[in-house]
Amino acid sequence: EEHPSEKKITQEFVQLLKDEQPDVVCVQEYYADYDIDMSAYPHQFIHYKEADYKLGHAIFSKYPLINTGGFDFEDSYNNTVYADAIVGSDTIRIYNLHLQSLGILPNVDFLQQRGTDKIKKRISETFVMQERQIETILEHKSRSRLPVILSGDFNNTSFSYAYRQLKKDMQDSFLEKGNGLGTTYSFVSYPLRIDFILASQSMDVLSFDTLESSFSDHHPVQATFGW
Repeated sequence: EEHPSEKKITQEFVQLLKDEQPDVVCVQEYYADYDIDMSAYPHQFIHYKEADYKLGHAIFSKYPLINTGGFDFEDSYNNTVYADAIVGSDTIRIYNLHLQSLGILPNVDFLQQRGTDKIKKRISETFVMQERQIETILEHKSRSRLPVILSGDFNNTSFSYAYRQLKKDMQDSFLEKGNGLGTTYSFVSYPLRIDFILASQSMDVLSFDTLESSFSDHHPVQATFGW
């Protein structure tokens, strides 16, 4: 029997797709057991880190996808998937990222039980892992001559090393066309922008929105590009 929260997530996700009608959808932490009709997206690439653990990342597209792939990060459940979308006579490389999480629960009890020293150690270790993951992504990206879209959950803010490295030679679609704080995640009621859509300089950012409706603890972000 479907769990009530799972049913609610499914309904909200389907309604979001219906309302926004995106051409390409990137989902982090995509569960195989979710019963979602994605037939409107005939081109799909879903990568699960482990065959027996059906949790992964997905790219759904109305455009044909070629050169699909994924690479798993060392000592982590996080990974990245990528695909080249054929749009008319053009081809665009799309990355769906999910960098290492801090693993800190946003509640006072967790913070009090762990203590300052343990939390500092956890943050330091996570940032080192993120650096290695970023190096892997950038090395792979450097081998493509295609226009690139980097999207996903960076698990870090625009003030971080992770963001600065990934944004090099790229545009932040929120900075180009967004407004307000662009909050995508709240940590103990503190607004954070940790989900991004970056694009090559050769692309035009036509619009950007942070969506209020959400099927997770993150707010979805969307951007429209021209070239």
